[in-house]
Amino acid sequence: MSRWSPAVLVALTLSLIAPAAFGDEAAYDAAVEKAEQTLDAFGEDALREEFEQMPDDVEPVEKGIVDGILPADSDVISVILLVEKSKQTMKIKINGNIVDSWKVSTGKIGHRTPNYTNRPVLKMVPDYWSRKYNSPMPYSIFITPAIAIHATTQDQYPLLGSIASHGCVRQRLDQAKALYAFVKKHRAKTRIWVVQ
Repeated sequence: MSRWSPAVLVALTLSLIAPAAFGDEAAYDAAVEKAEQTLDAFGEDALREEFEQMPDDVEPVEKGIVDGILPADSDVISVILLVEKSKQTMKIKINGNIVDSWKVSTGKIGHRTPNYTNRPVLKMVPDYWSRKYNSPMPYSIFITPAIAIHATTQDQYPLLGSIASHGCVRQRLDQAKALYAFVKKHRAKTRIWVVQ
C-alpha cells in the first residue's frame, strides 16, 4: 500500500504516463500541466513530510535494490531518489514506499551539492570518466551536466556517511551498479530530490 496521499500519487502517475496513452500530445500536455499544478499546490514542505513518514530507525523490511527484491516492472509507477545531506543518506522509494537506503557522500566545503526538487534524470553513463578530476565515476546518473550520483572507489568507502565529494553524490560500487540498472529500466518514472 502506498504511503503517499492519493492526490500526490495521482499527480505523479499522470506526470509519468507516456503520451501514447492519451492518444494525442495535447491531451498529454494538459494532463502533465494538471499534475504539476497539483504537486505545486501540495507544496514542497508537504511532500517532504510524505517522504518522512517512515521513522529513521525503521529499516525497510526487505532490501530491494541491491538484493533484487523489487515489484514487477509493470507495477512500478514512480521512483524517487531522495538524498538527504544532513544525514548523508539516500533513500530509494518505489510507489511511495522505501525499498532501500544507504550512506552516501555529498559535496564537501567549497564544493557543496546543490538542492534539487523533483528533477528528472538528465543522462546515464555506465563508464564515465571525469577529465576535470582525472577520476572514474562508474554508473553515473546525472542530475545536471556537472552533478551525478555515481560509484566511488573502495578507498573512499570509509568516508561514506560524511561530506567528501566535489559536488556529486557518491555511493558504493555494488549499490551504484544495482541502482543504475533499475533506474535505466524506469528512467522516465524516476525523479531525484536532494534536500538539506
